[in-house]
Amino acid sequence: KNRQQGAETIQLYNLATDIGEATNLAEKDPERVATMKAMLDVLLKDAVPSGAPAENEGE
Repeated sequence: KNRQQGAETIQLYNLATDIGEATNLAEKDPERVATMKAMLDVLLKDAVPSGAPAENEGE
């Protein structure tokens, strides 16, 4: 995502062949993007926020 511009920009790279991330494959493989986005949505739905750090009572 490109949050600086306020628009969602999906980026997908094959790091095995494009370590410099020069070729965004998202438009060429929308099915893979959709699958990965669905997997991420499930992970984020089940994620528990860490909340504020606990205070250190030892010092």
